[in-house]
Amino acid sequence: MKKNKKKICFLTSTRADYGLLKDLIKKFKKSKNIDTKIIACGTHFSSKFGYTYKELYEDNLKIDIKIKITISDDSSFGSSNFFSEFSKKFNRSLKKINPDLLIILGDRFEILAAASVAVINNVPICHLHGGESTEGLIDDSIRHAVTKLSSLHFVSHKKYKKRIVQMGENPNNVYNVGALGLNSIKNQKFASLKQLEKKLKIKTKIKNIIVTYHPVTLEKNTYKDIDEILKAIKLFKEYCFIITAPNMDTQHNQIIYKLKNFAKSRDNIYYFKSLGKKKYFDTLNLCDGVMGNSSSGIIEASSLQKGTINIGERQKGRIQSISVINCKPNKKDIAKSIKKLVSKKFIKSIKKTKNPYFQNNTENKILAVIEKKNLENLIKKPFIDHE
Repeated sequence: MKKNKKKICFLTSTRADYGLLKDLIKKFKKSKNIDTKIIACGTHFSSKFGYTYKELYEDNLKIDIKIKITISDDSSFGSSNFFSEFSKKFNRSLKKINPDLLIILGDRFEILAAASVAVINNVPICHLHGGESTEGLIDDSIRHAVTKLSSLHFVSHKKYKKRIVQMGENPNNVYNVGALGLNSIKNQKFASLKQLEKKLKIKTKIKNIIVTYHPVTLEKNTYKDIDEILKAIKLFKEYCFIITAPNMDTQHNQIIYKLKNFAKSRDNIYYFKSLGKKKYFDTLNLCDGVMGNSSSGIIEASSLQKGTINIGERQKGRIQSISVINCKPNKKDIAKSIKKLVSKKFIKSIKKTKNPYFQNNTENKILAVIEKKNLENLIKKPFIDHE
């Protein structure tokens, strides 16, 4: 009698998690032992964020269930309502697919909603990128809550494995495999400067910097930090700044409004709702560095020996390479950091940067574990004390 395939369901809610999950999903799709399903939700279906669900189709990936919820109110009250509505729709979606395992990544509030629903329905959870720390965000609490709801863990660094084990998780179910998506950077064939300018419809300058700034959810009126960033950017008219939209956290509308208006009146500033993974890495490869408070500046940029200006508290607590310049969210400190980022001395100093999150064959390691893992009774997990 032929053995039944394991039914594995991936959840993707943003351009960010899809960029990391993409290669892993493709590996699972090729496996003869796994029936892979995809649920897409969140900003994927929002015009404001670039309708990024289209990226899945461009990658020849079928979306099995689409959860479309209008994202308009960016207050904490609005986010809570989104959480509630999403939980109801995800509950129906999970029942329809009835997977043997749900795979989720990261720390967004809709991920917490999905994990809660899965646990209630006795669906075991595999959590990716747990154990990390971002002290300026509610995401920190959400990430650790998702860890405790999950039964299987794949982490990006040995320190994060230790942290999850400290939380009472079974060490035999916690695997340090490195960060997702980094192997594809190593293997990617990058666009030339002319190709990139044509694709993005931009004109590069003597120096070029990617900017991504997300709301800092544990602070009030964080969109005001954008004013300081834009004041600093104004000082560098001879540079090109390629700005991408923030995520849908609280107060994102104000940030988007300010960024779009700023870009409209300047020929050296370009605003994109989303670049997509391929174009983002093409751009990063040709740029002089990144600035803002995105995890990509911490986790991914150093794989290309590119410097990062990390602004404010959002990424505080993450392990960093020497390519990261930390600065306060004020005009003077940001401008000083931009000068350092593009300086010959700094560029030379990071040429041999080793990415602390990189391991070979990350996606293959995850697939190999799940193919062999007995998923029955995985959801039953005692708290393991460590002396």
